[in-house]
Amino acid sequence: WGADSVYFLVGGLGVVGLTMLLMVKNRTVHRSDKSKSAWKDIKGGLNFVKSDPVIRVLMSLNLLALFAGFIMPLIPVYAEDVFDVGGEGFGLMMAAFGIGGALGTIVLIVSGDKLNKGLLMIGTGVLFGVFMVVFAFSRDYYLSLFLLGLMGATGLAYVITISVLVQSHTPDGMRGRVMSLFGVSMQLFSLGFLFSGVIAQATSNELALVIGGVGVAVPPLLAYAISAELRRVS
Repeated sequence: WGADSVYFLVGGLGVVGLTMLLMVKNRTVHRSDKSKSAWKDIKGGLNFVKSDPVIRVLMSLNLLALFAGFIMPLIPVYAEDVFDVGGEGFGLMMAAFGIGGALGTIVLIVSGDKLNKGLLMIGTGVLFGVFMVVFAFSRDYYLSLFLLGLMGATGLAYVITISVLVQSHTPDGMRGRVMSLFGVSMQLFSLGFLFSGVIAQATSNELALVIGGVGVAVPPLLAYAISAELRRVS
């Protein structure tokens, strides 16, 4: 159907999403003091993050999740140079990652509060890093598809779990500001694309992915081992 049909499909889905948002009913909420400037709100959020040891650790982990982005720019490289599967094979690789993320999210929804959030955060972070390292040296296309699915599942679960811990530990009056900062830090994920490309160009694809995998797996282990506050909250 051609590449243009994909963009029409994505645009159509965007319209569907916007329509669903417009159908959400408004409800009365307590508004903050309008006399406060946006800068004061941002400063208040930053001060809270700095002063709260649990939120500080969780936000740091979210920033370091940029290492998870190391995989994304190298997927097309593996599709073309390693597996020689062309555009269709590359599409399947990206789909595997997305399907894994969807399944991982469903598992989290079904499990609810049954799982220990701290251990879940560690487990998914470590597993994502391990799967990335294995993918780096895989030369079997179908194994790599499976690994991408696992990375999608564990990666989404890792980020969502951090988000849940941040929201549950933040007071109501500060939650909006803290989650805004959380959202901004999430955008740094794309910096991982840049770093991955630079490292891969200077050294090798495998080394770039190993660095990314270690960068994702080690921080949650250290955070949970060092921060007694995080262990108690979890």
